[in-house]
Amino acid sequence: MTFHDWLRNIAAALSDDEPGRPFQRYAMKDMIMAYNDAICLVASYRPDLFTEVRVVELTAGYLQDVRGCCVNVLDVLYQT
Repeated sequence: MTFHDWLRNIAAALSDDEPGRPFQRYAMKDMIMAYNDAICLVASYRPDLFTEVRVVELTAGYLQDVRGCCVNVLDVLYQT
């Protein structure tokens, strides 16, 4: 199922999926904006669903190279 199909299912649940005329009452851009707002709201209350704790070997110095395992490093919890 693609994202477009998923939005069409939501439009059908909202009675906005007439044959040949989907997204008449609720525009596609508005549904995507509402989806983005909902994901941001979930992430603000449950950040653990969107982050992952990884053990990374650090080297001496301020700058670290973590390209092999991480895209964004949000925090260093502890180091030994």
